[in-house]
Amino acid sequence: MTEISRPVLTSDDWHVVKIFVQFLKVFYDSTLTLSRAYYPTSSQAIHQIVEISEMLNMYRDDNILGTAVVAMENKFKKYRSKISFLYALGVILDPRVKLSGLEVFLDYIDSKLDIDFSEQVTDIRTKLFEVFNIYECRFGGVNTQPSE
Repeated sequence: MTEISRPVLTSDDWHVVKIFVQFLKVFYDSTLTLSRAYYPTSSQAIHQIVEISEMLNMYRDDNILGTAVVAMENKFKKYRSKISFLYALGVILDPRVKLSGLEVFLDYIDSKLDIDFSEQVTDIRTKLFEVFNIYECRFGGVNTQPSE
């Protein structure tokens, strides 16, 4: 007589798998979004950082993932506590977001991961106006005269 075999994964195991898949999906989606080759992705980087920070915050106290998430969050904060000017400029140049939207995004990330971006926002604003002034000096102001 053969012994009836148990299922390889129990319902509890499937529950853990489901949680892992939900957690890792945001990283998968971010990788796909930021790895595209035929259009610029720098304007999407801050959006993806927002998504990841939300996911880390959501699973920080989870019984299954909590310990790993805290370690991931510390590593994430180490590398993402300074926002690249390129990423910031990409978001600022998006007419739907602008500088005020960038500040909202950074405040949101701060609320999820406790990262203070206030000094960086000041630096980004200063660099943005420096770039604008260089552009204005090189190409002049806007011509308000109607063309004939």
